[in-house]
Amino acid sequence: MKLRHLSFALLLTLPACAKQDAPAPAPAEPPAAEAPAKADAPAKAEAPAKADQPTPATADPAAIAAKPQVIQDYEAARAALADDQLEPAKQAAQKLAATASTEVSTSEGAAQTAWQDLATHAKALSAETDIEAARKTYGYVSKALLQLIAAKPDLGEGLTAFRCPMAQDYPKWVQVSDQMANPYMGKRMLQCGGKVPMKP
Repeated sequence: MKLRHLSFALLLTLPACAKQDAPAPAPAEPPAAEAPAKADAPAKAEAPAKADQPTPATADPAAIAAKPQVIQDYEAARAALADDQLEPAKQAAQKLAATASTEVSTSEGAAQTAWQDLATHAKALSAETDIEAARKTYGYVSKALLQLIAAKPDLGEGLTAFRCPMAQDYPKWVQVSDQMANPYMGKRMLQCGGKVPMKP
């Protein structure tokens, strides 16, 4: 009986030892260190803007200087409004009013009426305190100038007339340059409009 118990005990212990004596699994190799990420290449610096580039709101100074004083004053007001500048527009309008006023007494007929209207509306423009109101008043200045050009066609030589479909009042204006720069919309929509015949 003792021999049978001893044999049974040996059978139970053999598997347990076999498990203990089995070689332990090799430890997993540590993960390879990741290669450091490459630093982003420095962004290329943008080329600086070229200096002395004319803005789309201005014409060639020499071309302006060759025009009669009334056109120079009108163009100065237009360029200022196209550039969203109220004070320069008012200053130019004040000069335009003075220029037009001196021509009233020496003119007659349709030209005299146009000079008077131009002086009146230019004076009103010089007193505006809001740029949007100034743009509307400039429309009446433009209408008077086109009426003057209709009476005195030589004043329109070398000028281009444009029309803005979004203007709230009189939609036309005149420029020394044929590159449109809308005084009624300003920088937000300088290219709004198109060329039209030189008439009121």
